[in-house]
Amino acid sequence: MLLWERFLLLVLAVITAAVVVTGAVTLWQIVVLSIVSSAVLAIGVPPTQTLVLD
Repeated sequence: MLLWERFLLLVLAVITAAVVVTGAVTLWQIVVLSIVSSAVLAIGVPPTQTLVLD
């Protein structure tokens, strides 16, 4: 569970960097990337919290 979450976040970061470096960034791209990133984190955080000790 944790591995695919980190991999998807890595892919999203690479896509974001590529869009910014090429100068083709638009508002809708940033919104879509942030929504997808938030969805990945929303799915991945609960399993992560079960591994953290109090």
